Amino acid sequence: MSDELMDVNATTSPPVTVRNFAMPRLRRCPFDIDTIDWRRARKLGAGADGCVYRVYFGDRGPFALKLFWIPDAVVEFPTYSAVHRECQNAALLQMLRASVDQTATTGSSSEKLDVTGPPLVHPNPMDFLTASDNLFSFADEVRRARQKQPPPPELQLVPVTSMPRFAKCHGWLPCNVHELMAKMPRHMRSHGFHVDRKTYRTFDQTRTDFIGIVYEYIPSHDGDETDDGGGTKDDNGGNDSTGEELESCKKSTAPPAARRYNTRSSTIQAVHDANGDNEQPRQARPAAIAASNEDTKDTKDTEDAMHRNRVSAVADFLWLAGFKFCSQPLARNWKNGVLVDHSEIIGPYSSGWQRGPRNTKWSVERLLTPSG
Repeated sequence: MSDELMDVNATTSPPVTVRNFAMPRLRRCPFDIDTIDWRRARKLGAGADGCVYRVYFGDRGPFALKLFWIPDAVVEFPTYSAVHRECQNAALLQMLRASVDQTATTGSSSEKLDVTGPPLVHPNPMDFLTASDNLFSFADEVRRARQKQPPPPELQLVPVTSMPRFAKCHGWLPCNVHELMAKMPRHMRSHGFHVDRKTYRTFDQTRTDFIGIVYEYIPSHDGDETDDGGGTKDDNGGNDSTGEELESCKKSTAPPAARRYNTRSSTIQAVHDANGDNEQPRQARPAAIAASNEDTKDTKDTEDAMHRNRVSAVADFLWLAGFKFCSQPLARNWKNGVLVDHSEIIGPYSSGWQRGPRNTKWSVERLLTPSG
């Protein structure tokens, strides 16, 4: 981690150098954690590494704030630290984004424009050397060198000209989670998480040096209870024509207006209506509901297809950049085709990375494994 403050307005990008790729360091978030309005906050969930809240820093937001149970390496795996992995992944993704988006690098005013080509990578990085070479291919020095002296054609390198969407990281924050919990409403406090029957993780009461990471908040298409909805969907799943159709159906099935000189009792009138006076609206109602259900199903199928296509694009890019996924990916770690849990990926130089002849690019079906 770096104490350098991050520019949240994205007017500056991290230096995309070989040195920074070899030792990625996430910059510090400039937000003040004491400005969080916990009355507007919402708990999004918890897992083996920590808990996540949707928060506002004053009038800025929403953001996703991830707090980690353990601020350093876990006892079960001394070489693994969730905080360090996520900070490294966030720093790497920022540099990858800057490299792909960068079409020219400008030096000082006395230097002329230094144009570099797109990163050139191996299309199938099956081992550590190839995967790490792909990662460093995004560095400015490597791009300039290959621009001046193109690699041999037999290497069959492919250019990377675009990068799918990732949840933007705004940096890390030091925090005392015990003070934060005291400010939260009781129903929002996170007390711990059962990893398995024998492992339970929670905040250490004797420590105050905890770390939080601030991410872009990614809403879900499903309209679950963790989202506000943002006014993008109505109660009928966002299909306005369906809502009008149902409304007209309700109007068509309204009871007939009372006759001015109706001397029948209410029971006799109900029997009379059941025998055929209201037959046409009763037949139209099932058809309207069936049409509504069909429209909702088509909308859901379209959203699912878009979600899977975005997940596939993310998997393809991470494969080329040398990353691998953890052994147990879950569908809940994705929202609207965006990976929201960056501890699910491992860079070539991070603990737990491995790739061999039997390892291949993960399929979308495997990445979207339902939660158990």
